Amino acid sequence: PEMVNVDRLYQIADTLDKADLSSPSPANDALYEEIILGAKGASESKQLTAQMLSRYYRFFPQLAPKAIESLFDLCEDEDTRARVAAIRVLPGICKENPSDAPRVADILGQLLHTDRVLELDQAKAALNIVFRIDPKSTVDALFDQMSPEVDTNVRLIAIVVLKDKIKMTDIVNKNVELQNHIAERAKQVHGHLDPAHASILIQLMHSLPVFNGPKAKSLTSVLDIHFNMEADFEFNVASLSALLNNVDLLASDAQPSEAASQILSYVINKVLPVLDAQKSPSALDNERVRVYQGMADLALAGKADDIRRGLSGIHASMMNHMVLPSPGAEPTLAWPVLEALLLAFRALAAKVPGALRRLCGYSFPFSGQPSDVLAPPETHTDFLNRLKFVKSRAETTQATLARSKAIPDPAAQAQGATLRNVAAIATALLASPLPKLQEDVKTTPSWRKGSRPGPSSSSSSGVSVPSPAASSSSKPAAGVKRRPDQPADGAGPSDKKGKQTAPAPAAAVGGSGSSKHTQWHPRKEESSSKARPQGTYRPPGAQDQNKQMAKGKQKRPAQ
Repeated sequence: PEMVNVDRLYQIADTLDKADLSSPSPANDALYEEIILGAKGASESKQLTAQMLSRYYRFFPQLAPKAIESLFDLCEDEDTRARVAAIRVLPGICKENPSDAPRVADILGQLLHTDRVLELDQAKAALNIVFRIDPKSTVDALFDQMSPEVDTNVRLIAIVVLKDKIKMTDIVNKNVELQNHIAERAKQVHGHLDPAHASILIQLMHSLPVFNGPKAKSLTSVLDIHFNMEADFEFNVASLSALLNNVDLLASDAQPSEAASQILSYVINKVLPVLDAQKSPSALDNERVRVYQGMADLALAGKADDIRRGLSGIHASMMNHMVLPSPGAEPTLAWPVLEALLLAFRALAAKVPGALRRLCGYSFPFSGQPSDVLAPPETHTDFLNRLKFVKSRAETTQATLARSKAIPDPAAQAQGATLRNVAAIATALLASPLPKLQEDVKTTPSWRKGSRPGPSSSSSSGVSVPSPAASSSSKPAAGVKRRPDQPADGAGPSDKKGKQTAPAPAAAVGGSGSSKHTQWHPRKEESSSKARPQGTYRPPGAQDQNKQMAKGKQKRPAQ
């Protein structure tokens, strides 16, 4: 068939605007089919085609399958402006025909793979609208992008977008069925996510009313614990990721559980010795630190069961990290690790202070437990000397950090909070005649003030959504897959021109509730004295009106 150009599209629009579209007409059907053919034309034709397909969509239900397939093809087109125009109008299709929402949500979810910022923003905005039309299908489309085979950056984008959707409390809070559906889908992906991404998902789940409140469900009753606590711990990426996912989940659950006590005991007795033996720096230092912090979170939340054994394991790890200087050598102290160990040590010691008689030589009243026999004086002296050294170094390092940072950055502020906590707890344990185990002022772990370090990142500022590369290529989202009821044709190749082009000033024509007399408006930044931008429809007479406004230097009246 002959290509449909922009002029022909405007002629068709004029004809359809004047026609009675309330009843079927073979002539009008033929005109709408011509619009569909515009998706195969030049760039300007494709942009205008997207707008017109959406505008007249509801009047041609018998041609709806062809129209929506053309829009899906445009979403994969090699031309950036055509893709953006198609993405913008997809929500309007759902408004006219909600039964198309699952397919549209699925395509928009796959478009999160794009490497172009503009297209990603348009896909997110479109998902916001579709979520209000069909929340369940939108949730499914986002969780589909969290599967193990999806790129890790796309997974994170999908999680953050889902988090934004859940903030739409008017939709989520009143829909218990939707909340339970989100929980069921989260259960399917939780075990496959990176620790940082799983942590965001857990925060998201806790924001749901069904998991938040006096009668809330326990999150651990929904998300399974995926970790073998019988096996010895191996120091590798897979083991650390699996461990952290479960530690974060259990530490965040306000309700006590046997699983939380078990995993805390496992971390203290089987994991800490392995972590203590690792040399730093290494590629897994951030994950290693997060395990110590997760252990502290569990201890502070009162998840410990065998407290005496747990306290002994934490004490042993502390002694490995509170190293005294030797002649000619100053030890390097791991401040985040020391903070976590000291917080956990004090939390457990407050419950069984008598255990400190044997571990540290403190003269607490004898509890009668055979294991609480008082240690020899040299044990107590050695422990106090290590604490004094750690306290002195923390205060010195904190003072040096304050002098060197005229304008403190977030990383320096986080390190300062860590040093303050280390110095404060060391001071409390050095109190005479007995250590202060009960807090006068609650000590907030420094990692709770921001975000923990993300995986494979040296930054402690937390996890941020990766921005798509603003490369010169005009590349659509790769690998967009149609559902079984969608044909597989129309996969668009990437743009080989190497030139970044601005998006077309497509009008918001979505098709929702518009009559045939509704005008299509240009974007606000368009000057009324300029020629009509290609790809944007204006009804007859609009140009004459613009000339009169430009001549009189008047502002365009609100339409």
